[in-house]
Amino acid sequence: DIHQDDELGYFDVSTQAIFERDRFLFQLMKNRGIPVAAVVGGGYRTNHADLVPIHMQLIKAATKVFAS
Repeated sequence: DIHQDDELGYFDVSTQAIFERDRFLFQLMKNRGIPVAAVVGGGYRTNHADLVPIHMQLIKAATKVFAS
């Protein structure tokens, strides 16, 4: 996956960058009146506790855009 600490991935995307990507896309859809459905996926971490904060970026970004 894309996260910099993913054990199987080859990308170097930070947790903050994942948040910014998701926030940008949610804002774009909101501005254009396009409905959004999103699910978390991916992340092949041996320790699942390390994966939760990465997946939470989607929820944080959605909350930031749609709760305001």
